[in-house]
Amino acid sequence: TKDPKAKAEREAIAMQCLDQLLDWFANDEGDVAIFDATNSNRARRQAVVARAEAASKAARVNVVFIESICDDSDLLSSNMLAKVRSSPDFDCMDEATALADLKERIANYESAYETLGDDEGAYVKLYNISSKVTAHQVFGRMTKSVVPYLMSIHVAPRPVFLCALIPGTAVTTDINEEFARKLTSWIIQQQRERRVSDHLVEEDNGGDEGTDSGAGKEAGAAAVTGEEQGSATERPVPTLRVLTSTQPAVLAAANVVAAAVPECSVAAQSGLNPISRGSSVAATSAAAIIEDPLASMGFHERFPGGESFADLVRRLEPSLLDIEASTDPVLIMATST
Repeated sequence: TKDPKAKAEREAIAMQCLDQLLDWFANDEGDVAIFDATNSNRARRQAVVARAEAASKAARVNVVFIESICDDSDLLSSNMLAKVRSSPDFDCMDEATALADLKERIANYESAYETLGDDEGAYVKLYNISSKVTAHQVFGRMTKSVVPYLMSIHVAPRPVFLCALIPGTAVTTDINEEFARKLTSWIIQQQRERRVSDHLVEEDNGGDEGTDSGAGKEAGAAAVTGEEQGSATERPVPTLRVLTSTQPAVLAAANVVAAAVPECSVAAQSGLNPISRGSSVAATSAAAIIEDPLASMGFHERFPGGESFADLVRRLEPSLLDIEASTDPVLIMATST
């Protein structure tokens, strides 16, 4: 809208939100914040930088702008469809009306849009999601964590499954083995449903679908060729990436899954291991579990000779990037802490 009053109100609300964000930094409540606003012109971006510089007297605040540029027509179309189908903004509209409304919004943004310039400071530009990335005056942790994360982003839909096993002992071995068999059968069914939804195979209404792991394996392995199904396709069968901790109980369960699920790869990552308690005695009784110090530990508080939650977050970053970058279904297997 070109209404001066409405524009002033929007600016006031945006700056109030920004002030709250800067207060959050000043109170030492975090290290990275995202100011998600329409920072699409130089005047707004200059206002953001000026406020951040003023707030740096209490706590140093560095501003890095992230600009997403999309000129791929197919990608634009798929993104717009995803937007109108999932956003509550379009709940009361049919799809055609919603798309027309969204395109009008985009045209309004484009009319006032000014791309980032090198003289505006630090920025990262993403082209067509992350097919090309440009970084300018970006240093330190941004280069190690944030930029790799932005490069990993994609819009391909795929499930991420999380499961926690009981730490391996003689008592829990049978429980974990049974869990692994049931998990395998469930994963096979999920893979089959994914192939059907992606039109990789046709529904076979004439056959019986088994419920045990053996029958499930046959169903999951039905990644037949287009010739066998009467239709050709160039899309590959979706694979399953299994990321595990390095604990024996987890590796044993992962091997059960990998032996039965077609197109499955397993990678053990020490970053997925439980928090190290160092010289502390692990909780073994029900009473001890209730009094577990994890429940009351601060983020930077560390077990004697062990880790803090901050340490755990740092070593999990590579695994999180791996998960985010994957376009295949991902199964994460670890033990409960």
